[in-house]
Amino acid sequence: GEKAGKPRLAYENHAMPVFYRDVMYREEKEGKDEAYLKLYDGHDWKWFCVHLNHTDMEYLRKNWSGKKASAPTLEKRHHKYFLRFSYTEEVTLTKTPVKEQIICSVDLGINTDAVCTIMRADGTVLGRKFINHPSEKDRMYRTLGRIRRFQREHGSAQSRGRWAYTKRLNIELGRKIAGAIVKNAEENHADVIVFEYLEMQGKISGKKKQKLHLWRKRDIQKRCEHQAHRKGMRVSRVCAWNT
Repeated sequence: GEKAGKPRLAYENHAMPVFYRDVMYREEKEGKDEAYLKLYDGHDWKWFCVHLNHTDMEYLRKNWSGKKASAPTLEKRHHKYFLRFSYTEEVTLTKTPVKEQIICSVDLGINTDAVCTIMRADGTVLGRKFINHPSEKDRMYRTLGRIRRFQREHGSAQSRGRWAYTKRLNIELGRKIAGAIVKNAEENHADVIVFEYLEMQGKISGKKKQKLHLWRKRDIQKRCEHQAHRKGMRVSRVCAWNT
């Protein structure tokens, strides 16, 4: 009844050590898309110049200039090396009293991506918006149909690449939905975004089984939470039973 074998250290294959600033990582002058990494060339530790993607650096300068940057991490993906930068910022969330708050109530759905209702604390509805991305969903359902036909002929072992493409389409759809929700809340000066607490445990059965499996409800809520907090808005979840 004993498990054989020695214990061994489990580590992430693509994670590299952190390049601490001034010791192992050094940036060039402002405006240049270059950085210096201290690497071991087999004999000695030397500074090597690496060229960074211009569009990525422009994005960092535009959106994250002035924010506190941590030491970058080196990652290896698909035989290429990438530097991952993470930033920290402090945002004060809104402190508007509950009775004076403007609420953006979000109802996430499958057929319609989201329905946003802007309302006051006393129940006065100020506006409503239906968020839907039919072309993106149609593209995803077409790829699912191709996968279904392919698996019928060749089996499921060879359809890994097609599933990966469908997953990327689904992730992008979640990003667009979250961005549209936060944009609508910001335009209407909402203080809090309210989501329905969705708990879907157990086996899913029925005609819409695959649609429910691909429904990125938690991912959308998490993305909305990050984006809303950056803009000073709060996020709340309510149980919608018997309401």
